[in-house]
Amino acid sequence: MFLGPGGAQYNQPQMYWKAIGQSVDTVYANTYIGNRIYGRPIFPLGQTYENVSSSDLLRFREEAVLYGATGWSFWDWQETSASGWRTLAAPLEALTNVTPNTDVPELHKGSKGDQVLWLQEHLAAAIPTQEVTGTFGSQTVTNLGSFQSAHGLPATGVAGPATWAALLALTPVAVDWTGTKPGA
Repeated sequence: MFLGPGGAQYNQPQMYWKAIGQSVDTVYANTYIGNRIYGRPIFPLGQTYENVSSSDLLRFREEAVLYGATGWSFWDWQETSASGWRTLAAPLEALTNVTPNTDVPELHKGSKGDQVLWLQEHLAAAIPTQEVTGTFGSQTVTNLGSFQSAHGLPATGVAGPATWAALLALTPVAVDWTGTKPGA
């Protein structure tokens, strides 16, 4: 997990809206929902390939500012059209019709991946027996429920906004990813 303890100091997610069939607004909302929990500065990486529209390029730049990014970049320069270059050099205007999404990922039993690892690393700071596996299984449900109760939260075993706020106040437990799997 490259954003874990001792990992990357910033995040530069590839936000290629046209390539994945999404709008600029949707790619921003989804990217920030998925990455905000890591607490690292986000420097969006947009696309200039696939003949993206000038209005999308401008919107991508404007939303970067709206979401608080202090920098952004694009891929890939050699496919940027002449109108794209003009748009990249154009002054920015304040967006008034977009409200930045402030959600965090909701994780529950059966969830898997880096976000679960991040949750488990924080949960292990409060409950040292918590395994860090990347799979939100029964142990994580039970431990998260206990953690929630101890912090005056409803013991749902689901990580929502209030639970994330409490977990992210803890220093995550560093995991030795170079070790061998137990029993191997």
